[in-house]
Amino acid sequence: MLLLFSCKDNSDSNVAVLTDKENLENFYKDHDTFWNPTEKDLELIGSITEDAFHRETADFEDAVRRDYNKYFFQIVPYVEDGKRLAYVNALCDRENLKNWKNYFYNVNDGGDCFWQVVVDLKSNTYFDFSMNGP
Repeated sequence: MLLLFSCKDNSDSNVAVLTDKENLENFYKDHDTFWNPTEKDLELIGSITEDAFHRETADFEDAVRRDYNKYFFQIVPYVEDGKRLAYVNALCDRENLKNWKNYFYNVNDGGDCFWQVVVDLKSNTYFDFSMNGP
């Protein structure tokens, strides 16, 4: 189980929960309701996200599949059709994305350095896993 997900605002943390509509670009174009995850919610999101990464990249060549622990995560908790969902944006390039804890990055291409998944907390499942292209 991944224990790196945390609500605490720690500069060393690899997770940022983003709910400020002004910093979420077009994400809230279709989603305008969000919720605040608890520590327990973040642990569940982390566990499901890690499982999704390992399942979805199991057949990738080692050169493409990175170490999961090298990523950092932007979480956008939103409500759709009454379901509490969490859009997880995984990034590995912290140096060039200095404001990642406050600003949602929608990166085109970038290869395996960037991937996304949606977590459904009610069903403890994930969907829409995608890894950016080269």
